[in-house]
Amino acid sequence: MNKTLYFLIGFFLFLSQSVSAQTITASPEKFKATDEVTFTADVTGNASLEGLTEAWAWVWVPDGAGAATNVNPATDAQDAAKWTKGAGNVWTITFVPTEFIGASADQISRMGIILKGRDWNDGQTSDVFFDVEQAGVLSLDFTASVSGPVEIGETVTLTATPNETADLIIKDAEGVVFSSEADSEGISHDFTPEASGSYKFIATANTADQSSEKELEIFVKPDVVDAELPAGLKLGPNYDANDDTKVTFVLVDPLKQKEFVYVIGDFKETDWEVQDQYSMKRYETDTANYWWLEVTGLTPGEEYIYQYLMDGSVKIADPYTDKVSDFDDQYIDEARYPGLKPYPEEKTQFRASYFQTGQTEFNWSNETINFQKPASESLVVYELHIRDFTEEQTYEAAIARFDYLESVGVNCIELMPVNEFEGNNSWGYNPNFYFAVDKWYGHKNDLKTFIDEAHKRGMAVVIDMVLNHTFHSSPFNRMYNEGDYGDPTADNPWYNPQGNFPDADLNWGVDFNHESVWTQALVDSVNTYWMEEYKVDGFRFDFTKGFTNHVKEGDDMWGSRYDQDRVDILKRMNAVIKAKDEDAYVILEHLTDWDEEAELAKEGMLLWTGAGPHHEFANAAKGDGANLIDQYYGRRDGNGSLGDNMALVSYMESHDEERMKFESDYHGKALHGYDLKQDKYSIDRQKLLAAFFLPVPGPKMVWQFGELGYDVSINQIEKDGEISGDYRTAEKPVLWEYNDNAERVKLRKVYKALFDLRNESALYKATKANTQLKLGGDQQVKTIQLMSETGLKVHVVGNFGMQAAEVGAADLPSAGTWYEYFNGGNEVVFGQEDKKLLGPGNFQVYVSEVIEFPETGLINNDLPFFSVNPASFKKEETAEVTFYPEGGNANLIDAENVKMMVAPVMEIGGNAGEFLSVDMTEDSGRFIASFNPMELFGLSEEDDLVAVEVYFEDDQGNKGLSKEEENGILSVEVERVSINPKAWRAYEEITINFDLSGLAIGQQEDLYLWAWHNGDEEEEVLNGDWGASDEAAKLTSLGNGQFEMKMVSADYYNLSQAAIMADGIEFLVKTKDGGMQTEDFGPFKATVVSDSEAASDGLLIYPVPTNGPLFISSEQWSGEELQVRVLDAMGRLLKQNTAKVQKGDRLQIDLSAYQTGYFFVEILQGSKRSVRKVIKL
Repeated sequence: MNKTLYFLIGFFLFLSQSVSAQTITASPEKFKATDEVTFTADVTGNASLEGLTEAWAWVWVPDGAGAATNVNPATDAQDAAKWTKGAGNVWTITFVPTEFIGASADQISRMGIILKGRDWNDGQTSDVFFDVEQAGVLSLDFTASVSGPVEIGETVTLTATPNETADLIIKDAEGVVFSSEADSEGISHDFTPEASGSYKFIATANTADQSSEKELEIFVKPDVVDAELPAGLKLGPNYDANDDTKVTFVLVDPLKQKEFVYVIGDFKETDWEVQDQYSMKRYETDTANYWWLEVTGLTPGEEYIYQYLMDGSVKIADPYTDKVSDFDDQYIDEARYPGLKPYPEEKTQFRASYFQTGQTEFNWSNETINFQKPASESLVVYELHIRDFTEEQTYEAAIARFDYLESVGVNCIELMPVNEFEGNNSWGYNPNFYFAVDKWYGHKNDLKTFIDEAHKRGMAVVIDMVLNHTFHSSPFNRMYNEGDYGDPTADNPWYNPQGNFPDADLNWGVDFNHESVWTQALVDSVNTYWMEEYKVDGFRFDFTKGFTNHVKEGDDMWGSRYDQDRVDILKRMNAVIKAKDEDAYVILEHLTDWDEEAELAKEGMLLWTGAGPHHEFANAAKGDGANLIDQYYGRRDGNGSLGDNMALVSYMESHDEERMKFESDYHGKALHGYDLKQDKYSIDRQKLLAAFFLPVPGPKMVWQFGELGYDVSINQIEKDGEISGDYRTAEKPVLWEYNDNAERVKLRKVYKALFDLRNESALYKATKANTQLKLGGDQQVKTIQLMSETGLKVHVVGNFGMQAAEVGAADLPSAGTWYEYFNGGNEVVFGQEDKKLLGPGNFQVYVSEVIEFPETGLINNDLPFFSVNPASFKKEETAEVTFYPEGGNANLIDAENVKMMVAPVMEIGGNAGEFLSVDMTEDSGRFIASFNPMELFGLSEEDDLVAVEVYFEDDQGNKGLSKEEENGILSVEVERVSINPKAWRAYEEITINFDLSGLAIGQQEDLYLWAWHNGDEEEEVLNGDWGASDEAAKLTSLGNGQFEMKMVSADYYNLSQAAIMADGIEFLVKTKDGGMQTEDFGPFKATVVSDSEAASDGLLIYPVPTNGPLFISSEQWSGEELQVRVLDAMGRLLKQNTAKVQKGDRLQIDLSAYQTGYFFVEILQGSKRSVRKVIKL
């Protein structure tokens, strides 16, 4: 068949820089397993390792034991494996191999070692191996006087040296002896080749009771044939449309460094041996050498495995192969990939490639050939990871679920990376081959079938493509790199020798040099290949802010600032894609400042909204305040304005963000019986989130199973299991049984109904003029108002609070006739001053016309029967309770007089005491009463009141209860923390007591303090990391949810007594990994000051950590203009503000809408710049 020429030959330039190789050496050079050995690592040239302050050794015996300290990420328990840092980038570690590895001397004949950071993502050296001498065991060194390939006629001296006197022989592979000597301490042989090829020599040593053997291979350079490259050939294997017994291989050497190249493989006449007829021909151009070879006599339809052997030492798979053979294939069973050939581990090393002549071309359906892509603004993308979508983890099994995807209502599937990546079990962001489908998910034709079947159902398919980097096993790296899997050399034409993001968290694998025309040609060939060969409809490009050669450090360490070169690089790539298919989707995970994203959007590229909107939806899922406006393209203004371009792909969840239902289940609030940790309420809360996400105009994305309320954390491997960052990319349970849960099915149907509503009269593209959004963080009642081009109006109103809300006319539909979308089209006539009661988490969607309505009963319209003001109160405070007769069991609608009946609950899970009556006053159909629990129940300060049971009763004894005919619960704030003694000095020991009974976190055995100080003086506390608390912060468990910690606060916080008296100490309690935490406690202030210390001048940012408000002040301000920017941990801009400030001013930033984690506050003041890391709790 004729193939398009994807990989063009042209004029190329490349950059040249310098870099040093990383090495590990041993002293002594030869050692036994029982010797003490010092290993020295020089990591100069490895950007990620050069920045390390701590490093660990990973030590193992090939095909044998690994050291007990081989734990990732490393903890304090692995201190024995720590390297010691010396001068520059040199590290050392000393140990006895038997003791360190925990194996006997006879089990350690060879050992491997690397230097690594605490986590693999922090960087590591290449594998380094050492032969280990065995005590009393005969060993043999066999060396050549010349390293590397030799010329015909060049003499090479082969030397065999035993570690004790022995009978020695040097012979060739056929057994021809060249040199021998009895009782010898060493022999040699001079070899002068007369022809090219590979020559193998064997040295043997024998004593009375032992023998040893070593092998050497000498490559003699062939006489390379220079011949013009036949016309029409592409890089990789080329098949002849007229001859299925022939293939032509083409490999490019941009640096013209390779002296000779062989094709080796399982050809019948060679069986992986190097033979002259497989020496590739060379075609030299001004910019590169092209190596090519025509192979004939092949069996049509048979798969062959092959490699390129370059200069006799470097073996690589064909970078352009469409199928890879590697050592992990042994774990791929017949059901997953029938007929897979085993990796030829007895014949070769490193990854290999396949080719196959006479393949049957895939028969694409007419639906694919004529597929009309959905308009980009109408996209409802379903992000899907094949591994975690079905138990089988295959394309075939996923196809069987397409009817389900149709029932959800999506029109586009976005597949996480499916091209070949390292290992089998992965998210796929560790690519090494771009033209091969990873075999773990099935055959390449299974993927084609997946795409074809999706098109038959009107669903586009987008694939996640990682072109920011590859991992080190990529042949593009291994052609020009240090060692087997080391970093690229400075002159590698495709890569930068070092990444451009010094921050280790933004460095993965090997960084592409996107300014190189070789890389640009590769990028274009990859994108074109997938569009033509697999008919994909577009791409989601990973971490495109990395498509630059500008080092991102200092005030732009996250690479978010405008970068013209990066813009040009992406525009160029996009133009090539759009020239191939003008309707192709180009979706970027870019996450830069708005002005840069706006320019990319003008070229038709779509942009992920990033973590900002996700955090806001997560806050809403937990019951916190949430500003949901940043999901909307019209939110952006100034230089970042998108105009009328609906370019933002917004999402609540993605593969890389936490699940909404988990946020509710683990961090959800509870108030007066409304508990977001309970499915009853948290699933309804997911419906509310969907109602304020899916109707907003512009493209949307849903992470798989979000429509069912998937509640396994991104950091869990089982439901309700341990939470750990180690599990982030691990397999997740596949919970298709959630479709058997009636409430979860209702959630899925709400998604479908909202998708259908989006499509009604193309509401997804409602203009800015026809879109009014009230989604602010301070608004408990939020609204969406839309109007389509045909005049259809939609009004969504929802209660994001924790108790009932009276919705006034300003938030209800305009006066006139409307229809309740989720209530079968029930007709409602609104006036000018109407009010509506909405329960917590409840919402309604109104439409202005009769359209097709979903089934009824999908959303909760139950009305609450009371609310409390203030929402949270203590036992000594007065609470106002409002009773809604139409709510709950609606048993007192016609009552004229109502009284409130309340009873104290003194312990969690305990029974209520005696009910007492409180008179109520009627007001516009509501009944209101106020009471002070401490006074009403006659409680003392020592009495614990945990809740109040309540119901309402009329004069006839009829009761106002919940819909379930149950009493209500009024939550009472419990004193969770007390300090003994009550009056204390900062330099005296105090005991902090924690009452965590009744809380989920109180059931944990090991809890830790996370402490901070809200003041000018800077504290130094041994908190550790949020994901790994320091043991010094561990609380003492007293049982039954009671904990304590003894401390001298001045010592624990490293603060003066004056600071602790003025500003106090604050803290919360958390699990070691940060998966669970309490509210903030404090400040608690010392009562006596024994010294006075002035607060330092300068910029003050406090409190850190914060649970929301953050203040900035300085005694040095004097009327200048200040710019304040807030960025998340990835450097993505979340908010910015400008103000003129004077001495004594205090600026406030509100982080309450954002999820727990690290943030950075950047202050620009003239030429001065300050950056502070802050923690949001």
